[in-house]
Amino acid sequence: MTARPGARLVAAMFVPLTLLTLAACGGGGEDDPPAAISETTAPGSTEPAGTPACADAHHAVIVDFAGFLTDGTEGDMWGAWIAGDADPTPRAGTVDLTHVYRERGYEIVYVTTAPANLLIAGRPVPEAAGEWILANGYAWDEGATRVIGYNGTNGQGPDAVLSITSELVRLANDDGLSHDIGYTDNADKAHAMTAGGVPVQRLYMIGAEAGSEGTSAIPTDDIAAHIEQVVRPLAPVCTAG
Repeated sequence: MTARPGARLVAAMFVPLTLLTLAACGGGGEDDPPAAISETTAPGSTEPAGTPACADAHHAVIVDFAGFLTDGTEGDMWGAWIAGDADPTPRAGTVDLTHVYRERGYEIVYVTTAPANLLIAGRPVPEAAGEWILANGYAWDEGATRVIGYNGTNGQGPDAVLSITSELVRLANDDGLSHDIGYTDNADKAHAMTAGGVPVQRLYMIGAEAGSEGTSAIPTDDIAAHIEQVVRPLAPVCTAG
């Protein structure tokens, strides 16, 4: 297992949840990149004119931890990790995906629905997932990236998935976070993300359920190609500094 980061960082990335009952929203979509803030570029600048400061504009990408960031089946991954036999393997392309979005000013919200009583080497899943994210080189900037988890104890039932929706609503209401884009391999989580504010046409999926719930499938699960075709062309959503 990886070494634990400082207590201040661990506290910053753990977000308690309050479960809410919310109606889901949906719709069709197509695999096109999100629109830029502005199509006009200021003279002498590579950034669109009128792009707000990152301190004032909070645009987020919601990324599912288990099954999207991690390679292999979720059941095998959790079993080996809980037993201490093996840490999850990062899925090819996902580290670069998070960094390319951060370079364009997007905040990253890593999501897990593992129950609070599930421990990895004695640590709650959001804490262990945060350590794994750091150890494997994913984008992490304190204040602009976070891990959200589920504080219930009833496994992967409806409440666990609903926790994604309720936490996204809380982040939008309390922190002004705009949930612009999402990634998952699970149709139930896709439904929860769209109910929490992620536009369905900007919710990208891999795996057997890709394209369900009106989402956009990443062809052949090729995340590297998706980065080049969809993510790199995006204009910055904010200006650093």
